[in-house]
Amino acid sequence: ACGWQIRGRIVGPNAEPLTGISVEACHVHLNHRQCHSSTSAADGSFAVTVEDSGEYRIKASLSDSCSVWSGSTTDWNSASPVTVADGHASGILIQVPEDLCRLRVAGFLGGIERFLDGYVSVALCRMDNDGCSQITGRELEDDGPFAVASPASGAYRLTYNLDGCLVHYGPTGVTANAADATLINVDSRDVRVGHRQIPANVCAYEISGALIGTDGQPLTGTWIFACPEAGGDCGGGGSRLGAWTDDSGAFAVIVPTEGTYSLSLDLDDCTTVHFASDGLTTTFSERSTVRVEGGSVRLNTLQIPEGMCAHRISGRFVDSDGAPLSEKWIFASGLGGSGGVWTDSGGHFEIRAPSDGAYSFGVLLRSQPHCWHDLAGQALGSPNNPVPVSGADVTGIVLHLPGTIEELCE
Repeated sequence: ACGWQIRGRIVGPNAEPLTGISVEACHVHLNHRQCHSSTSAADGSFAVTVEDSGEYRIKASLSDSCSVWSGSTTDWNSASPVTVADGHASGILIQVPEDLCRLRVAGFLGGIERFLDGYVSVALCRMDNDGCSQITGRELEDDGPFAVASPASGAYRLTYNLDGCLVHYGPTGVTANAADATLINVDSRDVRVGHRQIPANVCAYEISGALIGTDGQPLTGTWIFACPEAGGDCGGGGSRLGAWTDDSGAFAVIVPTEGTYSLSLDLDDCTTVHFASDGLTTTFSERSTVRVEGGSVRLNTLQIPEGMCAHRISGRFVDSDGAPLSEKWIFASGLGGSGGVWTDSGGHFEIRAPSDGAYSFGVLLRSQPHCWHDLAGQALGSPNNPVPVSGADVTGIVLHLPGTIEELCE
């Protein structure tokens, strides 16, 4: 079906209509987040046309890259879903909290001139017991000043993205180690942070190389990400340290400091592939590292091996009555790697197996609060009898949820 609309209004803290606000309806389709957009009218009303049925989360983009989701939250995971089944969905109300994006964190970063040919930005990451929960950011001006909105009161980590190289605001300068970052408390007023200068030896080296597929052709548009082995931060407050391969399959990851790094890539929604001493592997324990010391490092061209992510495990995820369960993350795990996908409106899933081997299953039933359930026992009757993959696709798997989500997520 197509042409269905999600209709509602966006208002301010005192219920005043907000006009000219970009509104997006987003859901997961074929394992990718897919969004459709519209703009609020003079009375705050909006109507976003969507193409598929399913669960959507509504995002209203405010100034300074600060957004609010349905449910008046700044976090995708805790947004209230809107279900589109067989017609329009209406009556959606998004009210902007009073303190949302009201306060700013401003500062200055010097020495960015050598990164201006790429993407240079600053991000605020709100920290809680589970780590970074809310992020807002914006591009840096060419001469170094910035002012970025904080989603709400709280403690934040300030991260600078220097063309893919991530460093953090530290006590006296910038630091590549997130654990050494200075937390910035935003409470009742704007915050002005101290001037920071990028030293000449920070983000000065790179790890470069090239990737080709099993057919020998360049593997383009693939994100290569690096993880410092000692005290490093692979997440970087919402974005990984890394770079995209270009049209020739070449990449160059700028690293923040000298040291030892592991390199990985996500292969076509299949799995995470690690760089190893003799090529590429889907097994984490077989990964190797790259030492950066005194200069940049150039790696040999690497090729995706034959058989990696070549076969699929497909089936359906249903409840105890046989009804399909959509928009649930099904995860298959084995000794040779792991991978997962979102179920579609009919509960169908198709997971690319990283390699031949035996796979067990799990499902993310709810993200806020987190609720994960092991499905290995329901796949073929026993957790000791997982699904084998050997040289061919495996089809017709039916995963049953033994009980209700409410019962299992108590």
